[in-house]
Amino acid sequence: MSFSNLREKIYEKNENDFKGKAFDANKLYLWKVNIPGDVENDKLKTLKTLESRSHDINDENTIIQKLGGEKLTPFKDLGDIFAYGNSKNIRIIVQPPPPATTASTFITGPSGLVHLFVDNSNLYVQGKKNIARLENLSSVDDEGLPSFDELRIDYGRLLKTILDNRKVGGRPYLVGSHPPSYDSLWEFVEKNGFEVKVFNRNPENHDKEVDTEITRAITKTVITNGPGTLILISGDKNLCPGIKEALENNWKVEIWFWPKDIHVHSSLNFVQKSCNSCIQSLLSMGIAVDLIKNTSFRFLKDYYKCFSYGYGR
Repeated sequence: MSFSNLREKIYEKNENDFKGKAFDANKLYLWKVNIPGDVENDKLKTLKTLESRSHDINDENTIIQKLGGEKLTPFKDLGDIFAYGNSKNIRIIVQPPPPATTASTFITGPSGLVHLFVDNSNLYVQGKKNIARLENLSSVDDEGLPSFDELRIDYGRLLKTILDNRKVGGRPYLVGSHPPSYDSLWEFVEKNGFEVKVFNRNPENHDKEVDTEITRAITKTVITNGPGTLILISGDKNLCPGIKEALENNWKVEIWFWPKDIHVHSSLNFVQKSCNSCIQSLLSMGIAVDLIKNTSFRFLKDYYKCFSYGYGR
């Protein structure tokens, strides 16, 4: 049985439970688990607790960390899930979409504006690698790979380049380490009347905290503003849940990122492969193809001379 068929069967079997709720089978998420169902255990207790507190079942981190869940995607082969092991074990759990809310409940901001989010760590780390290759520099990192550690990002110029005179709907979120005090960011922000949200760097679980914060900020922006354009400066696939939220609420999405394994003269085939990788990540989240058409991809390598500088050889 295919993933889609299984999801539709589950929806049909529980149609009475879903009656009156504005979603179809495509909104159901299936998780692969392996929970003994015939003896008391911590995972089974947690699952029963989640069933009684419906808002918690929508917390994917809880499903992953406490139940050992693996989210199933349309590309996942279901053949081996029931092929072995104890037949009394719970193998799949169903995550319904969160309760529907009316637009008037949350939306307070206007539509048609640009909202921008910057993953500072991804921007800087991948930028060092890209520019080292693009400028044919000899500097390398601890693993002997090209890396331009003297790279400096002028965030004011970066935002100016990407926004391209478009109207901003809220303060950009720059998540990660603080930009340097001599950067033109603060002057740019003051001139254009919006603020930047900057977080202190935490060496422990830094990447996870950044991903969580950006996703939270994107979700909050999407549900409190009319549809506009979400601009995400990051190549981190862990941010797909935030992108999914935006697309499903009729937003347009622009993803600006440094491609990995960059070469000085990248072919069109390389460009297409990089974009296809992003698209596959979105499809794996269960996002409809028609919605993904509202997503565009831009390479920061094509603009780096507008916003970066440094001294090296």
